[in-house]
Amino acid sequence: MPLLLAYVLLILLWSSTPLAVKWSSEFFAAPLAVALRLSLAALIAVPLVLVIYRDVLFKKNAWKYFAWAALSLFPAMPLLYSAAVWLPSGWIALLYAVSPFFTALVEWVWKGRGLSGKKIVALLLAFSGLLLIFWPVLQFGDVPVWAPLAVLLSALLVSFSGVALTHSPVRFPPLVLSTGALLLAVPAIWLCVLFSGFEWPATVSTRAWSATIYLALGGSLVALMLYFYLLATLSAGSVSLITMITPVVALLLGYWLEHEPLTWYVLGGAVFMLAGLLLLTPWNFGRWFEFYIKQGAVNSTVSDEIRATIDRYK
Repeated sequence: MPLLLAYVLLILLWSSTPLAVKWSSEFFAAPLAVALRLSLAALIAVPLVLVIYRDVLFKKNAWKYFAWAALSLFPAMPLLYSAAVWLPSGWIALLYAVSPFFTALVEWVWKGRGLSGKKIVALLLAFSGLLLIFWPVLQFGDVPVWAPLAVLLSALLVSFSGVALTHSPVRFPPLVLSTGALLLAVPAIWLCVLFSGFEWPATVSTRAWSATIYLALGGSLVALMLYFYLLATLSAGSVSLITMITPVVALLLGYWLEHEPLTWYVLGGAVFMLAGLLLLTPWNFGRWFEFYIKQGAVNSTVSDEIRATIDRYK
């Protein structure tokens, strides 16, 4: 799949996911909604992997990497779904926009290197933006404090998972990595459902079912494959930059479809966060050009000239 197409598709899927999560949580309790979503995705993914990549799925030490990938599903997803009951979908997307900052912090801890002044300023801008968005709401007690914290913890787990996978010496096909993560996450979330008290809702709307199926196919299976495909091609920081665009699209979708409030606090906080993301962005598109060159003809004179130019400026 072309890299740019995968990038755009993932932006669209991640932008619509917060609203779909909110719709799915209208009738299903958080653990049950996650369990249904991941189970439906696994029912489709497992047969495909067993036919196409059977040997890869049972490769030695593969499950260690599947466990890293599973962190982005469990417990990250139950935390997100629990908070979705209290938060507008656009706000969830804004909270998830801190993923690049978490990625930078995890990379800092992982590599043991200090943060640059530029990254520290970017982190302060993002933190200021979050305070501006949530301070008025938390002050009047409209939203429990744990709700935004749960989304931030979910984003941290996803960032940690991404960094761990980019530093792993073994590379798996995206479908295999997604399926391995699902096989570990599905039993864990069903245990949570059973221990939390399983209760099937008396009625379920068509919108809730449609959102759950959409999340299973698009939000879990397709998005995971695209995410792991991009991680295998680009750096974790480059992939996490998708969250620069998704909050804006998610805010517009929430305002348009659910009439969610777009207050000056929310817009001002979004500006602060996007400013921090701009500072954090390594505007280096050499990896993109290099990827497309490798896909082209090896003997092309033009490709050779472009590759030589990129090498000079690395």
